[in-house]
Amino acid sequence: MKERLDRVLCSMDWRLVFPEVEVFSLPAVGSDHNPLIIQTPTTYKRHNKPFHFEAHWNDEVECREIISKVWNSHFAAHLVFIAKVQKVITALSKWSCKKFSNGHARVMALKQQLQDLTNQQNFTNYREVASTIREEIKKTWQMEEQYWQ
Repeated sequence: MKERLDRVLCSMDWRLVFPEVEVFSLPAVGSDHNPLIIQTPTTYKRHNKPFHFEAHWNDEVECREIISKVWNSHFAAHLVFIAKVQKVITALSKWSCKKFSNGHARVMALKQQLQDLTNQQNFTNYREVASTIREEIKKTWQMEEQYWQ
C-alpha cells in the first residue's frame, strides 16, 4: 500500500481569498517526504484595521480642529453624512500616525534629550527645559496607558 502524505489542504473560502497561491512539490532528498513550497504573490493588499477613536485624542486641541476643519470644509458641504465621516476618519488616522506613531521610541528620544541636557555644562534654563522634557515623557506614558486600556 502506498500513501501520499505530502499535500496541502485548504477550504474553498481560503482559496477564494487567495486565488493566486500555488503549491510546488520538491523532490524528496534524504527523506521519504517531499518538501512543499507555497508561493504567494508579493503584492497582497493589506487590509486596513478598523478605525477606533482613541480616548486620549480628546485631550488634544488639534483633534477637534481637524474634525471641525474637515467637517466644515467647502468640499464636504455637498457630501452626505457617511462621506463626511469617512473624510474625518481619514484625516484623524493620518494625524494620529504622525503624532502618536511610536510612543516607546518617543520616550527613548526624550530620555536621550534629557541625558544630553544633563551632560551639558553652563546651560542657563536647565530646570525649565528638563521639566518640559519630563512632562512630555509623562504625557507620552499616559497616552500609551490609555491606548492599552
